[in-house]
Amino acid sequence: MGRGGGSLEDLWCFNHEIVARTIALAKFQSLVRSGMKSTSP
Repeated sequence: MGRGGGSLEDLWCFNHEIVARTIALAKFQSLVRSGMKSTSP
């Protein structure tokens, strides 16, 4: 699973306990990342 950029609202769908628990209990390995780039100086 990968996600880069976006606003808080764009990323909110990943901010649920059930997502974390499902990944943690999966019988396969997973790599999760979120790429963020600062837009402020």
